[in-house]
Amino acid sequence: MINSTRLLINPLGTVGILKLATQPISLTWTLAISGAKRNVHMRLLTDIAQARNMSTHQISKYIELVRPPSSSESGIQDAEEKLKGPLVMMLPWLGSTPKSVRYYQDIYLKRNWEILMVHSQVGHFLWPPRATALTRQLLDYLKNEQSNRPIVIHAFSIGCYIYAMSLLHLAKSSKYDGVKSQIIGQIFDSMVIGGLHKMATGVAKTTHDNAFVQKLILKSSLAYFWLTKCVTVKNYDQSLDTIKHTPVIAPILCFYCMNDIMSDPECVEDLVRFWEEDLGIQMSTKWWPASVHAQHLRHHPRDYMSALDRFLSQLDFKFNDNVKARL
Repeated sequence: MINSTRLLINPLGTVGILKLATQPISLTWTLAISGAKRNVHMRLLTDIAQARNMSTHQISKYIELVRPPSSSESGIQDAEEKLKGPLVMMLPWLGSTPKSVRYYQDIYLKRNWEILMVHSQVGHFLWPPRATALTRQLLDYLKNEQSNRPIVIHAFSIGCYIYAMSLLHLAKSSKYDGVKSQIIGQIFDSMVIGGLHKMATGVAKTTHDNAFVQKLILKSSLAYFWLTKCVTVKNYDQSLDTIKHTPVIAPILCFYCMNDIMSDPECVEDLVRFWEEDLGIQMSTKWWPASVHAQHLRHHPRDYMSALDRFLSQLDFKFNDNVKARL
């Protein structure tokens, strides 16, 4: 069993700090180089963001299906052609906005892949029964409406926790065995490893900007977790134990950085080694000495896209041919 003080997937996206040189000449060169890098980054992100004419279908309050623009002149996309690609299940970080996730969506829309957006709120994290209801609804939809699709997971921060809760359902019930066999690849961006104190800090910083109020929320959160540990902490331990010891045996790509205060890189690497050496999962990683939590694509678009494209190109999309063997 994983102790909740060792491994937690935190909902917070941190904010980076830009340091400028103080000397006039250094400042000039710093701004020039930063401007050049920013222009390159913006060009790369602009290249990604080309598939904006997508359509959306609301499945429930927190789940929506995002479809790529039609590839035919008549505007009607052939159903069989659309189903050739996988379904991407994207689970964003807490506080994400349509603008902040659109670049990630466009990566897959450009490939003509559909995206199932699974949104969450802080309440899903603070009260696990809410997350349980959300993941049950998610799995029912996948089982009933998307049973013939290979699935690629792309999860960030609290989205990783929601995904872990889904795996807990899969481990407890054979009802969703078919869904488990559909998952052909898993991408974890900023899966945070820490303790209850870091988790509470994340909740505080996410919900308010005032430092004094953040301290009050931090203390209240810690007290809340202590009072509800039979439900909250117990559930966190179970879900995180599941994602470590009984994950889906499909290739995994992890993005992380060395300066993320919400994540201990050594713990991330220990988890990667366990998955690879003990469970035999095909692992890929991309890390940076310095980056920003859940914003690696924004700050390192070339590296991010290179690692992601390489990972996706290695996945086995022959779902219908291999499903029986995987079951």
